[in-house]
Amino acid sequence: MLKDWNQRWSTPRTANVLAVLVFVGTLAFLIAYMRVKGGLDAPPALGGDAVDYVQIATHLAAGDGFTRDGLTPAVDRPPLYPWLLSITFRSGVRFDLMRWGQAIVLALVTSLVARMLCRRIGPAPVVFVPLLLIADPRVRTMGAEILTEALACGLVTLLWGTLSKWEKSPNYRYAIVAAGTLTLAILCRTMIVVWIPILACVTWMNWGTFATDKVRYLLVFYGLPLLLFLPWGYRNVAVLGEFYPLGTQGAEQAAASRSDEAFARRGMWYNLDETGFFDQVSKDVSRPLAIRRAELSQAAANAWTKQHPFKMLLLPPLRIFQEYRPHGPGDLFVLAFAALGLVLVWRTPEGRVARGIVLAQTLTIGMTWSVAGRFLYPLLGILHYLAIIGLWGACSALIGDRQSVRAKLLLPDHQPEHES
Repeated sequence: MLKDWNQRWSTPRTANVLAVLVFVGTLAFLIAYMRVKGGLDAPPALGGDAVDYVQIATHLAAGDGFTRDGLTPAVDRPPLYPWLLSITFRSGVRFDLMRWGQAIVLALVTSLVARMLCRRIGPAPVVFVPLLLIADPRVRTMGAEILTEALACGLVTLLWGTLSKWEKSPNYRYAIVAAGTLTLAILCRTMIVVWIPILACVTWMNWGTFATDKVRYLLVFYGLPLLLFLPWGYRNVAVLGEFYPLGTQGAEQAAASRSDEAFARRGMWYNLDETGFFDQVSKDVSRPLAIRRAELSQAAANAWTKQHPFKMLLLPPLRIFQEYRPHGPGDLFVLAFAALGLVLVWRTPEGRVARGIVLAQTLTIGMTWSVAGRFLYPLLGILHYLAIIGLWGACSALIGDRQSVRAKLLLPDHQPEHES
């Protein structure tokens, strides 16, 4: 009966109505949560990346350029999030506007997930969307922090949805939207640039078109991001005087990825500045400090790699394990059902693109470091979609076959008791 009801109401209109309701409900939930916690306009805690973003955004809003001190160009941060934050600072430093924006982005993520669920298996599973919002505290965390995670989650979810549509109906409209979204994602989180060759292989295999069409689509999908990223890459090279188009963040943190301390922490990132690592940086003031820090860190990481090749081979799986292992009951709940959901939608366009993005981020983590699950935050839209599919599949299987399950698991009501 439930299956018949689900099929009867599986219409585009139902999907659109539910998507709007989910958007409104999620936005109200996130804003109410931040108001209750007193964090809607609270400044970020001292230390960490948030302070960096606030400093850069403050100088951008004042017309001092992409700097921390008004003088020295910042080259270790991607530009999109500080630029958006600076827009909210134009009339004074207010954090509530950015948090409102992040709540809207996350509400759009849940809305897209709800719509894709309706189009794939019907409206009934949408009831699990609020359940996951409550069970998984990471969504609330993303909305409240002055960090890139919420924006990255929105962009990655849009990329996934667009690529899924593109696979169903290959055309240049989806190619251009996907390319633009991928560019914005890279400008938000530089590490996403590593996804490009992996997604290229995945999309090439998924498209059921002729090789010539695939080549044209790939040229649009990956050529357009290159052109759009070019101005920022040129800016980094120009201000540094050396070829660091992506900036120096990855190079400066190389020793945090490959070192005895990194191995002792099982691939977890640690703060090199707090350990005094950069106290020994070159004093040659004729070269930018960021370059000197990058060269010191890369040299130390390369030397350690040569001395410890076996440990280096062990680090990637350790990093991946540290990132994916549950860091709370909500993580475990989502991860377990997302794994089941991925099995169920494995051969669908959404499933194929989802596993490509998850694979890309997994390999990226293996190449860099773990941050105790925070690198999974941009994937939460995809993971929640998969988890709801898995949860709905488990419930449907149990309800549909409950008689045989009872017969296998439960003992008869009138079983003779054995005296001891």
